Amino acid sequence: MNDFWSSVGAIIFDPDDTEAVVESRLVTPLLHALGYDKDDDIVPKKSVEFHQGQVKKGRPFEADFVVYCGPIKDENTSLAVIEAKRPSKDIKGACQQVESYARVLRTPFIIITNGLKFEIWQQQLSAENSLVFTCSVTELALRRGDVEALISRQAAMSHCQGLWGKDFATAASEMAAYIAAEIDRTNPAKLFVQRTLARGQDLPTISSAELHAEFPKGALITGPSGFGKTQLCEHLFHVAVGSYSKSASDKIPVEVPLVELVAEGISIFKYTHERINAHCPHITDSKWRDVWRQDGAIIFCDGLERVLSSRRAHIAADISAIRRDFPKVVLFVFSRPSATADIYLPAVRLKELDYEQRQEFQKGIISGIAHNISWDLPKSLNARLGHPLFLRLICEHYSKFGSRPETLTKLFDDWLTKFLGWSDGSPAIRVRREAALLLLAQQSLVEPLSNIAAYRMLIEAGFDEEIFNALVQSDALNISQNNVELVHEALADFLRAKHLASLSLEEFRTSIERTTFRNDSLLATLLMGQIPNLQYQRALWYRLSQSGICEYLAAFKFRADASPMLFQLSEVEAQENVLQDILDGFEQTSLAYFPELWDEICLEEVGVSNCGLCIGGLLDAHLSTVSYSFQMRSANDARVSLAQTDTGFRQRGVNVLLSRLRLDDGRAIGVGVLRETLNKIISGRKLKGGVSLARERLVSRMRILVKQENFPQDCIDLVSIKRALDPARESFVCVSDFQSEDEDFAISALLDDLQICLDAGDAKIDVWWTKYSGECGGIAFGKAPEALIETYKRAEKIFCEIVHFSFPAIRDEMQGYLIRPIQWCLRLNGSEDGDWQLKQWWIPVESYTDPKVVVQPVSELDIASQRVEFNEHYQNVLSRLDKLGRPSDVTVETSSGQLPAFDGYAPNGGFTGETPALTLAHDWIAAELKMLFSDFSAT
Repeated sequence: MNDFWSSVGAIIFDPDDTEAVVESRLVTPLLHALGYDKDDDIVPKKSVEFHQGQVKKGRPFEADFVVYCGPIKDENTSLAVIEAKRPSKDIKGACQQVESYARVLRTPFIIITNGLKFEIWQQQLSAENSLVFTCSVTELALRRGDVEALISRQAAMSHCQGLWGKDFATAASEMAAYIAAEIDRTNPAKLFVQRTLARGQDLPTISSAELHAEFPKGALITGPSGFGKTQLCEHLFHVAVGSYSKSASDKIPVEVPLVELVAEGISIFKYTHERINAHCPHITDSKWRDVWRQDGAIIFCDGLERVLSSRRAHIAADISAIRRDFPKVVLFVFSRPSATADIYLPAVRLKELDYEQRQEFQKGIISGIAHNISWDLPKSLNARLGHPLFLRLICEHYSKFGSRPETLTKLFDDWLTKFLGWSDGSPAIRVRREAALLLLAQQSLVEPLSNIAAYRMLIEAGFDEEIFNALVQSDALNISQNNVELVHEALADFLRAKHLASLSLEEFRTSIERTTFRNDSLLATLLMGQIPNLQYQRALWYRLSQSGICEYLAAFKFRADASPMLFQLSEVEAQENVLQDILDGFEQTSLAYFPELWDEICLEEVGVSNCGLCIGGLLDAHLSTVSYSFQMRSANDARVSLAQTDTGFRQRGVNVLLSRLRLDDGRAIGVGVLRETLNKIISGRKLKGGVSLARERLVSRMRILVKQENFPQDCIDLVSIKRALDPARESFVCVSDFQSEDEDFAISALLDDLQICLDAGDAKIDVWWTKYSGECGGIAFGKAPEALIETYKRAEKIFCEIVHFSFPAIRDEMQGYLIRPIQWCLRLNGSEDGDWQLKQWWIPVESYTDPKVVVQPVSELDIASQRVEFNEHYQNVLSRLDKLGRPSDVTVETSSGQLPAFDGYAPNGGFTGETPALTLAHDWIAAELKMLFSDFSAT
C-alpha cells in the first residue's frame, strides 16, 4: 500500500489517455491503498437502475466504481461512488452527473478525478451536496492524512454511522449465523442473466426478477434439460438471502436439493430445520415450526426430475401438506415438464434466451469480443442459440479456441473432454472413463442409479474403483448419499447417442427399436447429429415417426450433414436419393401423423383422393436446383423417376443454395410442403368431423350458393336441396368474392355433408343465427349474450369432432385438446350504437357447460383492473388443471377483438358464408397446427 503513496506524485497522464487509463493507474490502486478489498468491497461498472423519471436508450446507466463494506452489496453497505474522467475533460460540474447515482445507491461520498484533479464530495440529506476535499493528483501524497481521514474504509464506515444512520450489522436477527453462512457460501454471486418465463400464449411473459412478486405463494418452474433451472434456483435463493439480510423480507430462505432430501428420507420441514439448526442450535423444532406459522419461509426445491419416480408422489404430498398447514410458506419447485408429478402450484415455463439475454450471456463468458458470435456460426447452431446449454457450450468453445464450433458433436465432445481430459497423459484413461460413463448413462435411462448399484455395475464390467473415484472428482458424476447420476442428462444423452452411432446398420436398427425417445430429451437430436449417413438417418426417421410428432420435427435442427455421401454417388443416384427424401418427408410423415387426412392431402396435391404417390423431377447439373412434382402412382410405377415434371400435376421447385438448404434436406422440403398442404386443407374447411361440422359447413356453403349461384334462399328443406343439386354433383364452386382459392368446394362435398345431416335426422338447414338478428354485427344488442353462448357451444363441438376424426394420431400432443373440457368466459363490452368489443378466456371443467357471458358498457373497460382479474384467473386455471389431472404446462389463452360476424362476411370484406362457429373452430385448429410445427426447422 505504501508503494502507491510513494509513487502517486510521479504519475503523469497524457491528454489523449482514456478513462480506462485513469481507472487502472490511479483509481484502482488508490482504493486498494485505502483498505478496500478488490473482491469483497469494490464493484467496477456498477449498473444503476432508476425506477422512474429517467429513460436512456443504448447502454444502461453505469457507475465507474462503487465501494461497499463487505460481501453484501446493497444500499445498507454502500460507501462511495467513484467517477473517472479522461485527462482532457474538466471535472467542473461533474458532480451533478454522479450525484443521481449516489442517491440511488445511497452512498454518502462521491469521488471524482480526471487524473489531474481530485475531489471528494459529501452527499447531504437535506441540503446541497458539499465539496469537502480537493487537490491536484500530484499533491495526493502530501494530503494522504486528509484523504485517509475522509474515505479510508474504516473512516468511511465510521462517518456513515453518524451521517446516514446506516446499520452495518447485516445479520442481527436470531438467524444471523445461518444467513452469514449462506452469504459466505453463495458469494461471489455466479454469472446470471435474468430469464423470461411464459405463463400462457396470450398472457404477458414475466422476468425472473418478477417471479416472487407475481407468484407470492410460490410456483412450479419447468424447463427441458439444460435450460438453466438450477442456475435460476441458485440466483433466486441468493437474492432472497440478500433481501432477508437487509430486512427487506421477513421470510427466511432455504435451498432444498430434492435428491439429498429423498436420500436422507426426511420431510421438507425436517430438512430445512436441520439446515438452520446446524448454524443456529437455539432454533428448536418447535421454534422452527413457529417461524413457519408466524412469518413463513421461502423454500427453493431443485431437481424434482432427478428423484426416483416412486418418491415424487411423497414430495408432492409433502408440498400439499405444507401449503395446507403453513400458508405463509412460499415454495418454488424446479423440474422438467415430464416429472412434475402432482405438484399443485402455478406453473411457469422457462423460455429460450432472447437476443438481449444472449448478448449479456455471451459477454459474461467471453471477454474482449465486441461482436455477436452468432454472426460466425453455421446455420445448424444458430437455430438453437436461445437454448442456455447450447449457448454456454458455444461460448466456451469460442473462448477456448477463438473460433466457432462447426457441429453439435464437436461441441458436446468438448464438453465431455472437460470431465475426461488428457491431463493423465494417457489416451487409454480417457477412453476407459468414457466407457464407464456410457455404461452408467445406459443403465440410468429409465431410473436413477443408487450408489451401490452404480459401483457394483462398474466393478462387474471390469472397471476398477479408481475410475469411479476419478469420475466423481472430475465432476462428471454427481453423487449424493444414496444416488449417483451424470453431471447433466444432456451429457448422458450424448453418450447414448454416440454409442448408437457406432453400431453397424443392422445393430443400429435393432437398438433404436428398443430405445425410448422422450419429447423432453435431447437423445433424438444428438443422435441425428452423429449419423452423416443416409441409410442410418432414414432408419432413425422411420423409428421417430413411431414416436411423437414434436420429437420427430425437432430432430431436423441438428441433423448431421449427409450431403458428402450424395456427392460421392453418380449424378443419377444422387438425384434419385434427393427426390426419394422429398417424397418420404411428404408421404411418410403424412401417413404417420395424419393418416385420416390422406385422401384430402392427395386430392390437394395430385387431384385424386386416397392414392399412392410417386415423384418425378430433376436436379440441375450443379445439383443446386430441384424441380419436381408429386404424381399419382399406379401399381407398376416406380416411386422415383428422373424426368421433366409432369404438367398435369402441381409443379414445384427449390433452389437449394438460395434457400440456404443442403443437398440432403429433401425430407425437410417434403415436410415443409406437407405443412403448407395441411394449412390449405384447414383454410378450405376440408377436415373430417361429425354431424356438428357437417351442419355448419353445409349451411355456410349453401349461403354461397344463394348469394353467388342464385339458389332459392327460402329452400331450406334438405331433401329438396339434395334433389336440386344432385344433377350437379360433379360440379365445382369457385368462391369468387373471396381472396383465396382455398374456400372453393365441390358440390359432391356439400351433398356428403347434407347426407350426414339427413342420417342424423335433420329435415331442414339450421339457420340458427337468424333468431338473434338485429342491427349490430348481424345480431340484436339485447340478444348478443345468447348468440355468443350458442356460437361457442357449436364451435366446441366442431373442434372436438375435428380432433377425433382428423387428428387421432397426434391428439395427445395437441395442447388445446388436452385441456378440455373447458368453459368459455366471455366479456362483451358494447352499447346500442354498435361499439362492441369481446374478451374471451377459459377455465377447465369436469364436463362441458354453457359459456358464461358478462355484458358491460364500454365505459367500464379498465385495463389495470382486468390485468389483476386475469392474474387471479390464471392461478385458478392452473389449480383446476392440476386437480383434474390435466397437464398444467399449457397455454392459457385470453384475447380481445370484435364481435364475431354473423352475416357471412370475412374481415377482409369477402363473402365466405361461414357461420362464426365454423370460423372459430377452424381458427383453434390452425393455432394447434402452428404450435405443433413451431419447433420444425428445414434449415
